[in-house]
Amino acid sequence: MATIVRGNERIEVPDDDPRIMAYAALEHAASQTARRNANTQTAAHLKARRSRKTFQFFVTDAHRSVIDAMPKVLSGEITPEDAMGLLWTYDVATQRGVKP
Repeated sequence: MATIVRGNERIEVPDDDPRIMAYAALEHAASQTARRNANTQTAAHLKARRSRKTFQFFVTDAHRSVIDAMPKVLSGEITPEDAMGLLWTYDVATQRGVKP
């Protein structure tokens, strides 16, 4: 059994539950997208000859859609199949660095 903690709520689910697998895939995609966006935004910021101290990371719409889908897949608002489909939309796939 896996325990997922969201705020004060604890959710117990089996390890082979498709929701857990979809959540893990979304979490990995969110990490990839954040890392890639941060590198791109930092490079653009420094190319404009600005200080690293003034850099401010912003979340893109594709990254936000992945982050918003994570709790929804656990609560059952969206199916694991829909969550996997989200990862292969054009915007999300290109920001992850995957060719759609």
